[in-house]
Amino acid sequence: MMNKYYYIAFGFIFIVSCGLKNQDQIYSTKKVETEFFVCDSIRDSVLNKVVYKHVDVYPEYVGGKLKFASDLLRGLSMSEDDFQASFSLEFIVDFDGRIIGERIKNKNTYTYTPAEKQLLKLLILLPKWKPGMCNNINVPVKIFLPIKI
Repeated sequence: MMNKYYYIAFGFIFIVSCGLKNQDQIYSTKKVETEFFVCDSIRDSVLNKVVYKHVDVYPEYVGGKLKFASDLLRGLSMSEDDFQASFSLEFIVDFDGRIIGERIKNKNTYTYTPAEKQLLKLLILLPKWKPGMCNNINVPVKIFLPIKI
């Protein structure tokens, strides 16, 4: 029984680590204008707030990617009945490093599974992140993080 959870935890940490590492590759379309980086912003439909998708410095979890994965996983407990192997987290790291607008991508809140609800609660309990920056100014950045266990 313990070995099963060890492999699940290792797989989660590995996938999250790879997913965060490849985030820069996902957002590799940079528009450069003179000396300044042009950051792409959108209006978040849930918060009705302008957030950025492409910035010159992406938000970073204090302690790194593996610490983020272990901190998030530490409190996650699922029974065999409500086990879920993948999650599509979407959240915004605000200009001060707080996590806001946390949700499961392409789902309404009333359709969240118990595991998704628990994961979102754990996400907002994590410490502040180092905020993203655009032209040396802290800005809110939308993060999409697919997780596979």
